[in-house]
Amino acid sequence: MTVRTDVTIAQITKQDIPGAIDLVQRVFSPQEHFGFKRDRAWWKWKYESNIFGEPIIIGAKVDDEEIVGLRAFWPWELVHRGRLLKAYQSVETVVDSRYRGIGLFRRMNEAALDASRNFCTDLIFNFPNKYSIGGYLKQGWVFLGKLEWSVKPLKPVKALFSLMSKTKFMPVDMPEKMKISRARFNELPIQKNGTDLIHTSLSEEFLSWRYVNHPFFRYGIVTVSLSGESMAVIFSINESEYIREMIVTDLIGSPLCLKKAFDRLVQTAKSLDVDIIAAINERAYPIKKELWKYGFLPVKRKNFTAFALDPQTRSFALDIRNWNLSGGMHDAL
Repeated sequence: MTVRTDVTIAQITKQDIPGAIDLVQRVFSPQEHFGFKRDRAWWKWKYESNIFGEPIIIGAKVDDEEIVGLRAFWPWELVHRGRLLKAYQSVETVVDSRYRGIGLFRRMNEAALDASRNFCTDLIFNFPNKYSIGGYLKQGWVFLGKLEWSVKPLKPVKALFSLMSKTKFMPVDMPEKMKISRARFNELPIQKNGTDLIHTSLSEEFLSWRYVNHPFFRYGIVTVSLSGESMAVIFSINESEYIREMIVTDLIGSPLCLKKAFDRLVQTAKSLDVDIIAAINERAYPIKKELWKYGFLPVKRKNFTAFALDPQTRSFALDIRNWNLSGGMHDAL
């Protein structure tokens, strides 16, 4: 088959959306951990209802019709020492297998970067897999390191056997008393610890969009108080044919409550027949230091890269030690 090279690179239009969704689902679905179904509801949640603003979505089109490549920058608002940072997360980078090797990734990436400069963007960050990280580094992204996780097997033998399973994970509905909802926001200390670190700009609007309205995952919450301080842990539970996992997506509130919060989390996990608990080691909380005593093991997963467009931002954003990374920054956790 002769590959067409007269491919147009441009921001996608409303008419392109069905083709873009089909391409992303078709390419990503076979390699994903979750049995995630991308559809119009997913697109609306991620790109049209995002409280941080408009995305930058570049398409590669043949005959001004068929979408054969997609490059999306997802808007994100971050905070560093009280300063708001205009950011994008690079997501949904995909090229149809028939059109790989002719420079579409580079061309779409350059178009997206040009567009981001027009919006006074401070930085772009993402979590590329082993297949795409090389392309990012060639175009100026900086590898900051790998995300560290703490993992606690509640049923070690079952967890070990599950590694051989190819079954996709699907979300588990939360019991009503554990569901995150707008009605429970008054329980939350709406603030991140570690204000000197780069972190997500939190608000009730963000929490509602990110967790209450997610079209696929189901989220729960536990809250604790200690000596006038409080903490909330947001999590999801997913299961395959062989195993049920709990993934912590956000920690909010005082680190003084960390041990009590994870004690409550482990109790909750056992009550819901969870086999393994996983949490990203948020730098603002002493997870790695404290939780190993309670059976949480350190694991390094996922690459983290960044591209700083603003010189002032570049001075601190290209060091992973200045970031408080959380699971809530990922749309597929």
